[in-house]
Amino acid sequence: MKPEKLNLYIGGYMGTSYSVELNRGALLYKCWSDGSRGEEKHRIKPSPEAWAKFWGSLDELGSWSWSGSYQPSRIILDGTSWSVEISVAGRSIEAHGCNAYPPSSSRAKRPREPGESGSRFDEFCEAVCELLGGRDFG
Repeated sequence: MKPEKLNLYIGGYMGTSYSVELNRGALLYKCWSDGSRGEEKHRIKPSPEAWAKFWGSLDELGSWSWSGSYQPSRIILDGTSWSVEISVAGRSIEAHGCNAYPPSSSRAKRPREPGESGSRFDEFCEAVCELLGGRDFG
C-alpha cells in the first residue's frame, strides 16, 4: 500500500544530506553535499513487496509512536537535522530533531543523543535505504 504523504530528510551543512518525497505516485530521492553542491536526483517506484516490508519495519521499530521535536539536552550548533512525515491508511508520523533521536525502545525514558548506541532511528534509515533500492539515506 502506498502512502498518502511521505517526506523524509536527514543531513546537515557539513557532509551529505538526503531527502525523499512522495511525488505523483513515486519517490523523488535527492542526495547532495557541501551546502547543496553536487545534487543527485532519482525517481523511484518501490514494488508492493518493498512497501509491505517498509511498513512492517516501521511497526517493528515502534516508529508510529514518534512525535514532536527531539532536541539534545545541551546545545550543539552543528550536526544532523532530520524530519519524518508519513501518512498511510489512517496512521501517521510527524517528528523532527536536531542532534537527538527518538528513544531506542518504547521503554526508554529519553531521546537518544549523539554517541549513544542502539538507535532504532538508525534501523529506520536502513529501512528507507531498502525502500529506495539500496540508495543511501542517513
